[in-house]
Amino acid sequence: MVRRGGYTGGTIRVQGLNALVRDFNRVASGLKADLQRELQDVAEIVSDEAKDIVQQEGLVDSGRLLKGIRPRVRGTTAIVENRAKSPRPKTARARTRGNYPYPGIYEYGRAGGKRRPFLVPALDNKQEDVVEALEDMLDRLTSRNGFGRGGIL
Repeated sequence: MVRRGGYTGGTIRVQGLNALVRDFNRVASGLKADLQRELQDVAEIVSDEAKDIVQQEGLVDSGRLLKGIRPRVRGTTAIVENRAKSPRPKTARARTRGNYPYPGIYEYGRAGGKRRPFLVPALDNKQEDVVEALEDMLDRLTSRNGFGRGGIL
């Protein structure tokens, strides 16, 4: 688990991945781009599951929440986030209070509010698939770059 901004979310960490990529890049250029493409595919597994949960839970009024679920990659980190914007407040007073964290309220709740998470359960549901996809990804990357069976190692 990781805490950011007061919210608790799910994380799967691959220990040593950054060092592995750094060392591979010394021998095989272009590995980072390959890794990022592969990580994007892994993140899509969780993203698709989150979208399914949103639909199953009936959280699709305007479609903002569903459209806001996006996988992305930053460095060697695959991220699934929801960047949906809050609906525009109807009153002048509400507009001065600023936007509320629309997806965060569903995911983590608010004082007295009902919690209807979709991102963390998506990761929980697909954890085995993600781990398997990460293992396959590392096998493909090492084989493609001449490491592993029949290669340098």
